[in-house]
Amino acid sequence: MTKEERGNTLGMTTIREARQAAGLSQQGVTDALGIPRRTLQDWESGRRTPPGWAAALVIEKLEKIAQDNQAARMLAKSQ
Repeated sequence: MTKEERGNTLGMTTIREARQAAGLSQQGVTDALGIPRRTLQDWESGRRTPPGWAAALVIEKLEKIAQDNQAARMLAKSQ
């Protein structure tokens, strides 16, 4: 499966892009979602490929974190 196929249909195309958009390190994803860091490293490097459903769920959660972080920043600026 290519990096493009691993992505979801909502925007981000890879787990790495979604993680970076959320402002999280690999350890941050481990802490937030409970995915072993080594697994995440393997997925991002292409050594292993997550099942499509798993990639879609991870990206969906990371997109939600990115949206929440953006909303928090905007709220902080308005105060």
